[in-house]
Amino acid sequence: MNVKKTKIVRVTPVGVEKTYNMEMRAPHHNYFVNGLLSANSHSVAYAHVAYQTAYLKAHYPEHFYAAVMTNVTDDTAKIFKYASELRSQGIKMLPPDVNQSGPGFTPVERAVRYGLCAIKGIGQTAVDAVIAARQEKPFRSIFDFAERVGEKGSGKRVLESLVCAGAFDSLRPEGEDIHSWRARLFACVDRALARGATARRDRDSKQVDMFGFANAGAQEAEEPPLPVTGVEPWTHKELLTREKAAVGFYVSGHPLEDFTEKIEQLNCVPISELSSVEPNSRVKVVGISSDFVVRNTKKGDRYAMFRLEDLSGAGVKCVLWPEAFKTKGSDAADDAMLVAVGRCEGEGSLTVVCDEVTALDRARVPMTNGKPTYAGRLRANALVIEFPTCDDVLRAGETVADALLAHPGDCEVFIDLHLNEENLTVRARTAQFARVAPNKQLQETLLAAGVRVRWVE
Repeated sequence: MNVKKTKIVRVTPVGVEKTYNMEMRAPHHNYFVNGLLSANSHSVAYAHVAYQTAYLKAHYPEHFYAAVMTNVTDDTAKIFKYASELRSQGIKMLPPDVNQSGPGFTPVERAVRYGLCAIKGIGQTAVDAVIAARQEKPFRSIFDFAERVGEKGSGKRVLESLVCAGAFDSLRPEGEDIHSWRARLFACVDRALARGATARRDRDSKQVDMFGFANAGAQEAEEPPLPVTGVEPWTHKELLTREKAAVGFYVSGHPLEDFTEKIEQLNCVPISELSSVEPNSRVKVVGISSDFVVRNTKKGDRYAMFRLEDLSGAGVKCVLWPEAFKTKGSDAADDAMLVAVGRCEGEGSLTVVCDEVTALDRARVPMTNGKPTYAGRLRANALVIEFPTCDDVLRAGETVADALLAHPGDCEVFIDLHLNEENLTVRARTAQFARVAPNKQLQETLLAAGVRVRWVE
């Protein structure tokens, strides 16, 4: 049948009647009553679910994100996406905990607790064993955990993953550094497993040692101390690397956080903004490399391919062709903090064809008159420009418009105009072509024009 788009100009209620499905083929599922087109029940149902979801996200964001991430437990990329989104709303992502975490993600006050099933190397059987063992009382230590959970839930790989993910951090002695704590726990995994197996074997066989009757009244068996000597604390990078291996992304921090100021001074483009740059533009990006591989061309020349991921979690494919790899790619390696300079190619799935790759700690900051020359990129989702009076619009409007057009990007721009006589502020959203890339150079230009600037993340 022919279907024509019709603009609805008026809706008149005609009462309540039974509706009849006309069995029209998708996507034209329409329903009629007394010859009149009625509401599509599919649309009504979807709208109701959409409303419930939006309400939950707006008023109970911790429960919303916990439910969404539990639904995608097996997809680390999606978990990271939602974790980044909830952090932007001021909600913390807490590491897993052997005494608090459930199989899925758990909502707590202004935070979401990581789920045990989402830790790499831990299956549902192990999680069930952990939850069953802690029903009677919380775990006191890694030794107590290994003994009570049993072989199903406390294998070596499980314990190591839990330690690296931070699941025992709540048992850390007051005042001890987390780097030292996790290193000492990791060093005694074998010892804890051996002690747990012995304790279970003795308990199952109902054997006691020669002093067993003297200790029968003791409430808790004395546990051996964690090893102190000979265990070097993990470095911050090592802690985060092990954490990412266990969880899939960084929870406690990010290795690039120590270089935030230098990254700004290097004029690096956030990877999430590469889609907005002109095709074949030269860009400079920074991030941590992964999936690093070296291959040979048909002529036998070696070239490298890797993925670069920045602080925001966005990533881009990078390639070092033979000449660049040979002359300016010696720093390229797996799990390295790199600055890549090259040409951005492709649409949708972008690739940076690198001319040069340098280790971040050796990258040189451009200087002018002894001071760093940089645009100073900012993290923001929206820019609010405030005009104190109508006269300021006439005076600075053209300058503001030119500044916005000179810094294209994905950040929305809003204009606030204060009407003093009416004691009212009017807000307008600019057109999509006026969206900007947030940076300090734009901010300084706007401030010099005499307007107020406020970035919103």
